Amino acid sequence: MKKTYFNKQNVKLTDPTYLNGEFELEYYILTNKTDDEKNTYGVEIIKKYADVYGNRITQSNIEEVITEKENDIKSFVQKLFECMITPMCLNEVVIDFKNGLDI
Repeated sequence: MKKTYFNKQNVKLTDPTYLNGEFELEYYILTNKTDDEKNTYGVEIIKKYADVYGNRITQSNIEEVITEKENDIKSFVQKLFECMITPMCLNEVVIDFKNGLDI
């Protein structure tokens, strides 16, 4: 599997219910070769933040096979970035994408 950096963003929330309203999201495109040498594309999202004790926490989620079309994965990951999709939500968003729904 090849992992290619796509983009990252720092998110600052003003909602007082969050213990720490600041975190970083990183987005990667994953490229896999099938047995017949075709490419399939997936995505990884990594969320980094500090907890109330100052410990650095990293959460990630991977969906290895989303599409066989490079242009589709690029536009999909751009939408993930624009909507600030986190690792926790990735699986549901991928299901919607595969079912033809928009983010």
